[in-house]
Amino acid sequence: MIFRFKEFEVRHRDSLLKVNTDAVLLGAIAMHDASTNSILDIGTGCGVIALMLAQKFPKAIIHGLEPDEASCNEAAFNFENSPFASRMKTFHEPLQNFHPDRQYDLIVSNPPYFEVPEFEKGNNTQNISERRKKLATQFTLNFDELAQHASRLLETDGAFFVIIPANASEKFEAICTSNGLHKFHPTRIQSKASSAFQRVVLGFGKKKIPETESILIIYNEDGTRHPEYISITKDFYL
Repeated sequence: MIFRFKEFEVRHRDSLLKVNTDAVLLGAIAMHDASTNSILDIGTGCGVIALMLAQKFPKAIIHGLEPDEASCNEAAFNFENSPFASRMKTFHEPLQNFHPDRQYDLIVSNPPYFEVPEFEKGNNTQNISERRKKLATQFTLNFDELAQHASRLLETDGAFFVIIPANASEKFEAICTSNGLHKFHPTRIQSKASSAFQRVVLGFGKKKIPETESILIIYNEDGTRHPEYISITKDFYL
């Protein structure tokens, strides 16, 4: 299973987090200034977000953190076979145990976002593998831990971006605020203009700056890609 972008390819056969719209949105929207020289992708999966950021920030080193062994190995394969190989490295360990010798200018994460009790109430969980549960639920990383460690690892002038369900955004914002992270750039995502908000990309920093909010629509009503989505992904999609 190979997904081809303009400047790199991603194999996503073995990893839990595969190439999907959420990952592409986060990679396309996450921002920082041109001097960015260090980036951390928490839960890198197959590495697609990290690779997008390697393309966007040609001077930066990129670290992909991944606790799932098969996913980490696949991300390492994708990094090594990319044009950015010399600037990319994977770390096979959980965020809670990660203690690098640096802080990062930009941190991104497409985290597990279903709480364990919510997931266990479902009627169709019996056939889902333990590895898949780790992707979908907060068995191994909850929002409090994510915010706490992102704050620990973020430079004073850095930016932290996540993509989560819209109905979880207020809770996550409150957790980040309690960890010294201030929201500055929410992007609310609609599948179509007629649909409810489904996802939100949230940007945080350690310094308070004026907040700007935007809305992004993925599809036109006829199912074709919306011009806004085409615009933010044009540097990546073939």
